[in-house]
Amino acid sequence: MALTKVSRGLLSTGIVDNSNATAITLNADESATFAGALTGTSATFTTTVGIGVSSSPAYTLTVQKDVDDFIAKLENDGNSTASNGLWVDTRWNTATNTVFQVTTNSGAQPVIVAKGNGNVGISTTSPQKTLDVQGEIAISNSATSYWNLNRDDSTGALTISDTGTQRLAIAPDGHTSFTLGTNAMGTFGDAISEVGSGNFALQVTNSAGSALKPLGFRAEDIRFATGRSERFRLTSLGDILLGQTSGSAADTGIILQSTGNIFSTVNSGKSAYFRRLNTDGVIIQLNKNSSVVGTISTNANSLPSDRNFKTNISYDFALGLDFVTSLKPVTYNYKIDDEGAPVMSGLIAQDVEESLSAAGVAQNSMTILQHTPTDDEEQSDYQMDYLKLVPVLINAIKEQQLTITALTERIETLENN
Repeated sequence: MALTKVSRGLLSTGIVDNSNATAITLNADESATFAGALTGTSATFTTTVGIGVSSSPAYTLTVQKDVDDFIAKLENDGNSTASNGLWVDTRWNTATNTVFQVTTNSGAQPVIVAKGNGNVGISTTSPQKTLDVQGEIAISNSATSYWNLNRDDSTGALTISDTGTQRLAIAPDGHTSFTLGTNAMGTFGDAISEVGSGNFALQVTNSAGSALKPLGFRAEDIRFATGRSERFRLTSLGDILLGQTSGSAADTGIILQSTGNIFSTVNSGKSAYFRRLNTDGVIIQLNKNSSVVGTISTNANSLPSDRNFKTNISYDFALGLDFVTSLKPVTYNYKIDDEGAPVMSGLIAQDVEESLSAAGVAQNSMTILQHTPTDDEEQSDYQMDYLKLVPVLINAIKEQQLTITALTERIETLENN
């Protein structure tokens, strides 16, 4: 049987109803239904309790009310630091039992779910990790701007956006793309063709997805490309390759070797330009260690000639008129010259070597002529410094002038007699 009304003042030490309406309905299944405002010190029921429900409650405690406000409040007015709020506990600590759950839409939409294994889900009833959020996460200290994190289900990518504008995306394969502005979008990946598959690369595109400019990092080198072509490479040896990829001076482009060598190769035109603006002066300076050994200027080509810069100075210079008269000037072309190239004039190194030997000069003892065998038919085994002939010609002129002076004096003597 059911007790349908508990009147005002009944069981004053347990439950008090401050109205004359029905305070408690005790149902046949031993559940209780409350109506009105209740106050008291304690109440115990053996099955279920419903507050604001119209029929037998399905759970141990059911609170229901159709209001535009909160329907329950738990408050602890204790004055100590141990004044705690709500404790929800279950016996089992597994992923299948739910410790705490908040839903909307009559239970159809999960808001917060806490499982027995400690996983907490937001908008999901089956959290897979300690915190599992299904949907976007917003981070903000402003009502109008925020950062949000989301998973793009179409690609599986983690996206980070600024107030709705995507700035960063990390794909499941690790490729990362980012947006710096309307015309600056980048991608970090390992499958960009200009750099080579399996190598880390940064590729920047414009809003149309064109004008590719990848920057690649490989295990053996670092490569830079514009469009679809490689333009620059830093090799594992520390060499820099510009406009070429082979590292061979036989191919067009520039090679800056870490050892200090520089190679510039072109098919046509000039392979190097050195320009000085506005004023006269040195364009190229050549050094050995810290000492200047030569300069090319706007109006002079110079070698150091200071007495204080020289050693082993000797005025006993044997090469003169006899040596000059033994030389055999010729005209010629190099075998590597273009067809129809202008004829050059000069000397043959082997002829000069014979003249030097006849003058008592040992091979390679003077810089005027150096013999360095290469065993390469495309290279010259001899190198001649024509500037070093100037002192020889000076000596020859001086010797010739002595002869001219003697002959002049002899003629004058004969004429006077």
